[in-house]
Amino acid sequence: MDLSREKVRPGVQLIHVSGSMDLYSVPELKEFISEDPPAHLVLDLARCDFIDSSGLGTLIYLKTHARPPCESIALIHVSDRIKHLLELTNTIIQFPVFANLEAATAELPA
Repeated sequence: MDLSREKVRPGVQLIHVSGSMDLYSVPELKEFISEDPPAHLVLDLARCDFIDSSGLGTLIYLKTHARPPCESIALIHVSDRIKHLLELTNTIIQFPVFANLEAATAELPA
């Protein structure tokens, strides 16, 4: 998994995820985000080809148990395959999917 970070504005970060979010790579994602935890996180999944239950569990962890927890997590550029997984697991309610960064951040506090 390759990760890169962009600070969109104070409290809002965009993380680009490339590769798979699976049992082997999610510790790296947790550590990467915990280095500079944002209040609002946008994950760009344009280059993410696979998410397993560990990846979904990590998203839930970041929103509920991380210290400090992310107030919101939005997903952008999500493939149909990953979107289908989010719908099947009903996690799409917790992690809304947007077409782009502008849409994902439109309603966040300035």
